[in-house]
Amino acid sequence: CIIVRQRGNKFHAGDGVGTGKDFTLFALRDGEVHFKVGANKKKFVTVVDAVNRSGRADGQPTRKDKRAAMYSPRAVIRAAAEEGIAPAGVERVDAR
Repeated sequence: CIIVRQRGNKFHAGDGVGTGKDFTLFALRDGEVHFKVGANKKKFVTVVDAVNRSGRADGQPTRKDKRAAMYSPRAVIRAAAEEGIAPAGVERVDAR
């Protein structure tokens, strides 16, 4: 999988990344791509193993999940406004 196509070495290959003859950087393995700044302000691209970000190990919801559950999606609010009703948790205020 090609990560960066470039002219010259603007980005340098790190762990899990190969360099083609035209300085193209490509992944040597599956994982997440990280861009880092190294010594002398060189920019490196590395591929690390994918991290499981599905939630906490103890099964509790994360802060992000709690926040998402607290707010109504904009599509729901917009659809309710078009129908003239207020969705749950949103007060309707008429500007006159």
